Amino acid sequence: MKEKLTAFEKRVKRHVIAKKHTFFVPVSPGLIDVCFDEISKLDLEAEEIKKIQGGGIEFTGSLNDCYKANLFLRCANRVLMRVHSFKATNFKSMEKKTAKVPWELYLNPGIPLEVSVSSSKSRLFHTKAVSEKIIDVIYKTLSISEMNANYEDSKTQRVFVRVVDDTFTISIDSTGENLYKRGLKTIGGPAPIRETIASALLTMAGFSKNMILVDPMCGTGTFSIEAYLMATNTLPGFYREFSFQNWPGYKEARFNHIKKKASEEIEVPETPFIFASDRNGNIVNELKKCVDKLGFGEYINVSANDFFKLIPDLPADNKKLVIFNPPFGQRIGSKGESDKTVKAIIEKLKKDYKGYTFGIILPFKDLVKKIPYKCKTYSFSHGGLQLTFATGMVK
Repeated sequence: MKEKLTAFEKRVKRHVIAKKHTFFVPVSPGLIDVCFDEISKLDLEAEEIKKIQGGGIEFTGSLNDCYKANLFLRCANRVLMRVHSFKATNFKSMEKKTAKVPWELYLNPGIPLEVSVSSSKSRLFHTKAVSEKIIDVIYKTLSISEMNANYEDSKTQRVFVRVVDDTFTISIDSTGENLYKRGLKTIGGPAPIRETIASALLTMAGFSKNMILVDPMCGTGTFSIEAYLMATNTLPGFYREFSFQNWPGYKEARFNHIKKKASEEIEVPETPFIFASDRNGNIVNELKKCVDKLGFGEYINVSANDFFKLIPDLPADNKKLVIFNPPFGQRIGSKGESDKTVKAIIEKLKKDYKGYTFGIILPFKDLVKKIPYKCKTYSFSHGGLQLTFATGMVK
């Protein structure tokens, strides 16, 4: 016999689970078009999917859509759920209106809070004071007097408050650690590219299943691992946890059903289709251990090789993409050195990679002029740098 819901559970079901919500998906500059296409292609109940000025995508949908967005999106930073919007010009008004939110329906009292505030053109410009007062209001609503000091940072629930022209928009974070943290890699290296950016660049270069990827300056293997996830239809969020799993309205059975159904769509090829190499033997060894532990080692061939000395020997009948995040720019110094690196890569492509699609990250946009092939270019930001991605065909 099915257990009857408590009065509180009925409130959660009525106001949170059964209700449509507005979600905001922040995206790194330059990736919004790729991410918008991703969201548009997901099997969501979502309505009114639209790009928002300031770097994100907004849609109206259900909690199931929130689960799916976190699990499926490869290029997004996180997924925020809007809970309240109001106008306030003083702290008393702000506190009173914040207290109108039934916080107990959204947040677990046992999870510590962190409130991040941004303020622009507002009389309440002191972000630390705004944060402290909103935390006090939320804890008072949850009947909590103080934060538990013994907790893991990964379990902290973040609340985002954006204030523009005295209008407050309060959102709760459904994600937790940024979505580029897939829960897969255990190795780090100098200036690694984020997984969300790598996925977007692979998409921009036209990578798809049945293609071969050559990653000859692989570093910690971000491009290679992302390409494996993309080509096999493996969810980028499959191996990690999310903040929404601590919400009162979280339905574990529903979440597990979504994951199980998606895992049935995974398609693994019979032979290696990703060839990663780097001249740094130590990092190559660590990458080998990582992909073997993940169970990807049979499909990602990792070797210690210098790109400029390596001659590719791959099946002629497969489409191939060779992709680079070269060690130039701020990592080795001047624009002149970056110029030499690009020239050397182009000469090697001319000699041994005819017919390949290429993709290369450039620290200076005018370096595109050094590429003798027709290119599509995309601008994006990473680590405080404005970079350019160029992609085309080696003729």
